[in-house]
Amino acid sequence: MTTRIPALGLTAIIAITAFFALTTAHADASFVVFQCGAGQNLCRINPDGTGLQQITSDGSPTAGYHWPSLSRDGSRMSWIRGNGDLFIGDAAAHPTVGPIERSVKLAVIRPDGAQVGGLVLSSVFSGLFAYIYNADGTTALSGPKPDGYSIGWATDNNLLLPWNNPSTPTIGICVAVPDPGGGTNCGTRVASDPSLDLAFPTVSPDGGTLAVIAENRSDSGGHIALYDYNSHTLLRNVTSGTQDSAPVWSPDGTQLTFVRAEAGGPAIYVTSADGAPGSERRIATGDTPTWGGPIIAGHGLRVSKTQRGSSVRITLTVDKGPATVDARLTGSSKTKILGRSVKRGVPAGPLTIKVKLNKAGKKALKRKRKLKLNVRVAVSTAGAQASTMTAKVTLKRR
Repeated sequence: MTTRIPALGLTAIIAITAFFALTTAHADASFVVFQCGAGQNLCRINPDGTGLQQITSDGSPTAGYHWPSLSRDGSRMSWIRGNGDLFIGDAAAHPTVGPIERSVKLAVIRPDGAQVGGLVLSSVFSGLFAYIYNADGTTALSGPKPDGYSIGWATDNNLLLPWNNPSTPTIGICVAVPDPGGGTNCGTRVASDPSLDLAFPTVSPDGGTLAVIAENRSDSGGHIALYDYNSHTLLRNVTSGTQDSAPVWSPDGTQLTFVRAEAGGPAIYVTSADGAPGSERRIATGDTPTWGGPIIAGHGLRVSKTQRGSSVRITLTVDKGPATVDARLTGSSKTKILGRSVKRGVPAGPLTIKVKLNKAGKKALKRKRKLKLNVRVAVSTAGAQASTMTAKVTLKRR
């Protein structure tokens, strides 16, 4: 299966109204990079569909950007240009190594960024062959010929490759291991389906779940299926139909991004790993997404610039729970606390808090009739980077 890449339109949407003070917490969050702009450049977007920005501008019909792939922490990225030039660099597509190879058709960086796996079109033998390149551009492995157009990484840092099933006419997913004769064999078959081919294997950050595309060979895509990586059994389908491809896990393992073929061209979608078909959401027009960056505790603080009463209403998103959310109001000195709310055990999801003025805050509001306040919200939880967000608000007496 090949991914169609028709002409795409890039629409930048950055809207901040005069009614809200917004934070820039997204700069510290994980992010999605994908192919955009008539299939020639790369764009970056937040997983909720905000913050769309183009990160390359020198792509062209003969030197376009293809198959970006981020390390899990978002610090390194591989990509292909033109007809197969493979590069490694940072998340802004600044190359540090490359071109490593000039005939790569698909590449996936290892989650830790130490190596890149690629499918290389051989000029001597017929077909695509799997290679592994070290971060410095040297070749670590060459030779396996997969039975399908995809590649992934196993938990033991061997490759995951599509491999014909010996007992069925379909293609499953195998851990590719070296054999004593210098070749590569299917060491462990981690997923198979009696009637559908499996492709685009990707393992969750905790190593427990394998996401694949289950497809008919005549279709341009398939649906996302999840397998238990250790028992090799099907868990569930998270999408349906025959139009999805190239799934990638979020850094925290709770979501997946993927590309869906649509009438107007391919589009980038995000879905929960626990979701059911139909719960996915479209975030951008584009192709071949990848997801990386730090796991943060919260983002998206929103505070109306002017409010009335003796409390300040704030909203935010908790990315990983259970979390502790500490919201504080201070005056011009930013040291004297005029209001505070602490919530513990907050689950992931949207959160609204009313931060009430304390005695000192109420006294100041009564005296001045309006207060210019600084809002500071800290979100913390185990296994995630703590988030601190700030905003300003003017609180008026009723």
